[in-house]
Amino acid sequence: MNAIKCPSCGLVNASDLTSCRRCNAPIDAAMNGTRQYGGPYADVSTTPGDSGQFRFVAVLVGWVVDVVGSLLVGLGVGIVFGIAFARSGMKPQEMVEALSHSPVILGVSLAIGLVFTVLGGFVGAHLGRSAPVTHALGVGILSTATGLLSALLSQKGMPLFSVLSFVLTIPAAVLGGVVRRAFGGNR
Repeated sequence: MNAIKCPSCGLVNASDLTSCRRCNAPIDAAMNGTRQYGGPYADVSTTPGDSGQFRFVAVLVGWVVDVVGSLLVGLGVGIVFGIAFARSGMKPQEMVEALSHSPVILGVSLAIGLVFTVLGGFVGAHLGRSAPVTHALGVGILSTATGLLSALLSQKGMPLFSVLSFVLTIPAAVLGGVVRRAFGGNR
């Protein structure tokens, strides 16, 4: 099947079409000296209407996946540890202290948060359609900004796990975008 490039946007269309599938401009092999060429026809377009623009909604949805997923699973882990501590006879104040200062619990919380950051980056990259790593980077920046704001509002110091979280959030989100690009292409 022959194909023809749209003189307006450059999308490769089937030669039997009279208008471009992306921009709806009229296409004609003789128009403006546009060259018609043969070979197998392949759809190389992005989704109709997608011109490669940045989609903030995709970043926002990826951020929601990161934050809500981290909070819900972290809450579940906290409840499980809290029940275990209560069964061992700990007092409520001791439980709070153990939950907020135990390296094991903080490490598990950090790992959960980073897993959801990767997932959020993947979702943002997927919904962004084009430029997956850029959309994932947006998720990482928004998640890091949220974490910094939370740390400032809580007025607690910057313990090692918080610093690690801030340092690793953007690379984790970008990893989600890289995975999306590797397994799903730009579409």
